[in-house]
Amino acid sequence: MEKKLKILHANTGLVAGGAERLIAEMLPIMKAKGYEVEVLLLEDKGNNIFEKSLKESNIKISVLKYNHKFDLRNFFEIRKIIKKYDIVHAHIFPMQYWIPLASIGLRKKPVLVTTEHSTHNRRRNHKSLRLLEKFIYSLYDKIISITPETENNLLHWLKVSKNERFQVILNGVHLEKFNNARPVKLDKVLGTEVQPEDKFLLMVARFSKEKDHETLFKAIQLLPNNIKLILIGEGELEDYYKKLAIDYKIDDRVFFLGKRSDVPEITKSVDICILSSNWEGFGLVVVEAMAAGKPVIASRVPGLDKTVSGAGILFEKGDYKELADIIQNVLSDQKLYKSLCDKSLLHSKKFDISKMVNQYLEIYNDLIKTKKNFK
Repeated sequence: MEKKLKILHANTGLVAGGAERLIAEMLPIMKAKGYEVEVLLLEDKGNNIFEKSLKESNIKISVLKYNHKFDLRNFFEIRKIIKKYDIVHAHIFPMQYWIPLASIGLRKKPVLVTTEHSTHNRRRNHKSLRLLEKFIYSLYDKIISITPETENNLLHWLKVSKNERFQVILNGVHLEKFNNARPVKLDKVLGTEVQPEDKFLLMVARFSKEKDHETLFKAIQLLPNNIKLILIGEGELEDYYKKLAIDYKIDDRVFFLGKRSDVPEITKSVDICILSSNWEGFGLVVVEAMAAGKPVIASRVPGLDKTVSGAGILFEKGDYKELADIIQNVLSDQKLYKSLCDKSLLHSKKFDISKMVNQYLEIYNDLIKTKKNFK
C-alpha cells in the first residue's frame, strides 16, 4: 500500500475566520481519506473556537511553546518541526512568513504550500514591503488563492506574472449542514418575545476592519421597527459596535449573540442573510446562507461579488440607502423572495467541500511526485 502523505497545516490560531474554518472543515475529510494531517499554531489565547471540532476528529494540534506570534524564537522551533513532514501548508500572516523563512537551508525541506485568503491586507498599504513579500512568496512551491480576484490582486501586488506555482481553488462548504438544518425558535435564542410581523436579518462576521457593520446599522435606521438584526461573531471592534448601536438608537433591534455553535439552525430561522464588507477574500458565510436556502445581500467588493453574482443581490460598499431599499424590496416582494431562495440553493452546489478537498490533495500528490522526480 502506498504511503500516505504527512501534512502539516500551520496558522496563527484557530479563531473565528475564513482561513481557520477552512482548516477545521478540510482536515477531518483528509484524515478520513487516510492522510496524516496535523495542525501547528503560533499561539493559543483561549479563543481557538475550531480546536474542539478538530480534536473530535483526532487531529493533533500543537502550539509553539512561546505562545506569541512575533516571538523570534519561533524560527528555531518551527525549523525543528517542519522537517518531519512531506507537505507544510501555511495560511494567514505571520505564519505565512515564519514557515518559508524557517525552511531556508534545511537538508530535509518539505514541500511548501500557502493559501491566500483575502483580496487585500494592511501590508499592501506599504510599498516598501513589496520586495520582502516577493521574496517570501518565491519560497513556496504552490500558492493557492480562494478566488480569481484574490489571485489577481496578489499578482498585481507582487508585480509577477502568473505561472505554474499559482492556482485558484474555490472554497468549499459542508452544504448538508445548512441544507438539513432545522429552524429554531428565535425567541429562545434572543431571550425576548418575537412578534408575528417581525422580520430578521442575519450577519455572521467578525467585528474587524474588513467587515462593515456600520453601513448595515445605518440601513437599519431607515427601515421599519419590525425589521431586526442578529449578529453572530466576535472581534476587537465588538464593544465599539455595541456602543454604536446605542448611539444610532437601534440597540433594541440589534442582537449581539457572540460565537455560536448553532449557526446553521439560526440561519434557517431568519429571513435574509447579509454580508457587509470593506474587503473580502471569498465570503464563506454567504455560501452557507445560500445552502440554507436564504436570500443573500452582500457588498460589491472583489472576491465577494463573484461568490454572490447570479444568486444574490449586491450593493455598493458603504451605500446604506441602497442596502435599505434592497432589504425592503426583498421582504415585500414574495415573488422576488422565492426566486432568490431558489437561486441560492442552486448556486451553493458549486461549492461542495469534497470537491475542494480533492483539488488540494491532487496538488499535494503532484508536488510530491515532482519533487521525487527531481531528486
